Amino acid sequence: MWDDSIEWLPDGSAIIVREIVKAMDGDDFEYYPDGEGEPEEVEGVGPQEVTYYLQFFQYSEAFGLPHGRGWVNELPWVPDFLAFMKQRKSEVEIWRMRNPAKD
Repeated sequence: MWDDSIEWLPDGSAIIVREIVKAMDGDDFEYYPDGEGEPEEVEGVGPQEVTYYLQFFQYSEAFGLPHGRGWVNELPWVPDFLAFMKQRKSEVEIWRMRNPAKD
């Protein structure tokens, strides 16, 4: 389970498998944003936080902005977060097309 192999993420960053285990458990973990060099430390989050923000993104994609008064009337982090998540979603979709699941 404490594997030292590297997983390459869709954005070109990398993470060691044992760090994925930590992240999935909500513990602090490290990853390599440039795929090499020094790792960046990331504060862990629990499943409730992840679920909340994924639902927030999904609901916003399906139904629009939470307050329905345009992006300029939202809290500043809302459009930033939604744009970030939209970009990550696109990167994951492209990665999936290039790396189809093996049965």
